[in-house]
Amino acid sequence: MPLVSRLIAASLAVTKKSQKLVQDIFQRGNLKIEDKGGLKNYQTEADIAIEKLLVGNLEKHFPGVTIIGEESEAGQIEKDEHWIDYEQALKDLPSFDMNKVPEAKVDEVVVWVDPLDGTAEFIDGYLSHVTTLIGIAVNGKAIGGVINQPFYKNDDDSMGRSIWGIVGVGAFGFQRQAEKAGNIICTSRSHRDATVEACIDAMEPTDVIKMGGAGAKVLQLIENNAHAYIFASPGTKKMGHLCSTSRTGSTRRKACRCSWKHPPIRQERQASKLGWYHFGGQEH
Repeated sequence: MPLVSRLIAASLAVTKKSQKLVQDIFQRGNLKIEDKGGLKNYQTEADIAIEKLLVGNLEKHFPGVTIIGEESEAGQIEKDEHWIDYEQALKDLPSFDMNKVPEAKVDEVVVWVDPLDGTAEFIDGYLSHVTTLIGIAVNGKAIGGVINQPFYKNDDDSMGRSIWGIVGVGAFGFQRQAEKAGNIICTSRSHRDATVEACIDAMEPTDVIKMGGAGAKVLQLIENNAHAYIFASPGTKKMGHLCSTSRTGSTRRKACRCSWKHPPIRQERQASKLGWYHFGGQEH
């Protein structure tokens, strides 16, 4: 099985573990909130614990692959139940044409991890905005990834789902709605200023959806709830917020975080504050 496919399989398995962990932490109530500085830039117990779980599992099964996390936490598995069954994860991966998966060598791959995208919303109780993001890049190009919604309520009343994709293969795990009329813009709930407002006004929207976290905004596009994700800022400093895109078939929807002066994307560990998540392929 190609390396990228194995990474996706492991990512799907480990986000099932992480969604249970974040649900348990929220239920306990003591989030151990820390302010990292800046506008609503918080860290909680969940951010740290989830990143340790994600990185620990990925490091074990993919030695040599560079893994960069939002919180710069080392992989550490504290409970046996947090380890994934890697062989079972490979078997559980839905079948598709493996010949369409891009080739990649270990030293060409960087995995970007945002354990809790939408931390401010997690604190404020907007749980549907919260996601866990895993992005896979090959030679500096985003090639696939997973968006996990730990608090998504399924039809059977269970909690959590994962949307995933690989460029050239497709995007899976969601139901696309009928296209809505008008010009619906999705933007930040908590990071708004005059520049952002001016850009939104220039789009002449018929409606504006305010969401927290890049993952939740991208999902609005994927599922046809919005026509564009707009967020203009003078620079990009956070991993996962440089560019979130969805190319699922013939959709015209675009996700754009505009950055006037961002440096070129690099793959080195030192570039730990730059990252992206990309879902591409055919319409499903």
